[in-house]
Amino acid sequence: MSRSSWKGQFLNTSILKVIQYNKIIKNYISRTWSRDLTITHDLVNYKLGVYNGKKFTQVFISENMVGHKLGEFCLTKLPCNHKKNKKNLRKWAKK
Repeated sequence: MSRSSWKGQFLNTSILKVIQYNKIIKNYISRTWSRDLTITHDLVNYKLGVYNGKKFTQVFISENMVGHKLGEFCLTKLPCNHKKNKKNLRKWAKK
């Protein structure tokens, strides 16, 4: 279920302060644990370090990301790759 429209977008005030700091100092990557932050036009062309539960992943915010959440661009789970059994591969190779 989505957020009610009368509530408005969720904006973290500390992130907005960091954006003002970024305008002064270029190439500063701010770290945030807030994955539920809605991306607005103020955040475009900035780099943010988003915490995925283990480490901070760098996300560069572009124009087509506006309206989405920060957590959508930072994967928390890796895709599962099952390893093949080497013994079975050798049996098939000999035949």
